[in-house]
Amino acid sequence: MDTQRFFHRTIFFSLITTLLSACAVLDVQKPKVQVDSVHYRHVSLKDGRLDTRLSVTNPNNFKLPIKALNYQLFLNDKEFISGKTGKGLELAAAETRQIELPIDISYQKVIESLGSAVLSGKLHFRVKGELDFGLISVPYQQSGEFKLY
Repeated sequence: MDTQRFFHRTIFFSLITTLLSACAVLDVQKPKVQVDSVHYRHVSLKDGRLDTRLSVTNPNNFKLPIKALNYQLFLNDKEFISGKTGKGLELAAAETRQIELPIDISYQKVIESLGSAVLSGKLHFRVKGELDFGLISVPYQQSGEFKLY
């Protein structure tokens, strides 16, 4: 019985050592995400579109698929819009790619939920979210202010 238990433990520790060695060889590095800009692209009397440009870098020597891009838009510190988009993109090894994230906003919703922004003429925003690469998720965030008039 002791011989069998010793045999099982030896196999178990050999497997663990092999798996840990394999992980060390893979050396998976976390992708880098930076918000480059947030600006108006489309403005009308009733709605607008914020374009958020992200710079995403894959520091690894293998490609990474982008499974989804999650985002939240806060206006004057209140969550206004959140969503998730399936990008279906891949980052090649050592590639940096620009990703545009358009966020449509309704001024009626802004006025209804943020009367103080209309009175002050300023709209504070914060865009945040994360890119989902499957096993790895990387957050991003940017904030600023728009003058309404």
